[in-house]
Amino acid sequence: MEDIIYDMHLAQGIAENGNYEDRAFEETKYHAAILKKYDITQAEWDSSFNYYCRHADVLHSIYNNVAERMREEVVNLGGEASLAGEGFAADTSNIWNMERNFILIPNEPYNIRSFEIVTDSTVRKGDRLTLQFQSQFVFQDGIRDLVAVMAVTFMNDSVVSQVRHATQQTTTSIPIQDDEHLGIKKVSGYFMLSKSLNDVPSSTVRLASVSNVKIVIAHQEKKKEEERKTSTDSMNVTNRDSVQNIHKDSVDASSNGPKTLVRSPL
Repeated sequence: MEDIIYDMHLAQGIAENGNYEDRAFEETKYHAAILKKYDITQAEWDSSFNYYCRHADVLHSIYNNVAERMREEVVNLGGEASLAGEGFAADTSNIWNMERNFILIPNEPYNIRSFEIVTDSTVRKGDRLTLQFQSQFVFQDGIRDLVAVMAVTFMNDSVVSQVRHATQQTTTSIPIQDDEHLGIKKVSGYFMLSKSLNDVPSSTVRLASVSNVKIVIAHQEKKKEEERKTSTDSMNVTNRDSVQNIHKDSVDASSNGPKTLVRSPL
């Protein structure tokens, strides 16, 4: 089963990189070729897959292996781009502390996976957090829509959130930056495999794999922080000097100007 699912994900990736109009036909063709390769019928595949859906722990283990094989393949091909640059230093770190690979199916409660991570001293003011993951789908019919939501709660309890939809085999990133230098208290969110409102229960295969999940911290470069601090200090000094000069001019004007006798009110 692991080898079959691995081949199906690879075939689906090839089909999705082709012509959009021919995607469904290409996926069907590759699917039939894989079943022929392993000498099984469509009915045998459906029956086996339904069995594994009823034994989610075994299917979870299979997908962990599939995800790890794909990750190794991506690394061997030179993947895994760095988040350095764009004003952020290369000393990034990952604060994701939950399962990195999991599967979702449309049936509740297996269609959603939530998370909440309280930050520690590794997250500084001005940092950017980026939720990143890879998605793959095995769908015989229906609409593919993997929804990912990340929300960042700052130290003043304000919240900023971002939503992304993944509909094909791809790597998705959700960045949120502490622009106001408030400090980040926690990050939370969820992954959900959604379905259309008029969808009906089906025995066909509908499955999304979420793998290589991470939340990367990108620290703001020190020179950027120093420029911001210098700018703030300069503004404070300028404002203070301006106030002092206005006060001095007022005193000089009152001491050097013409004297006026002011009578006390009766």
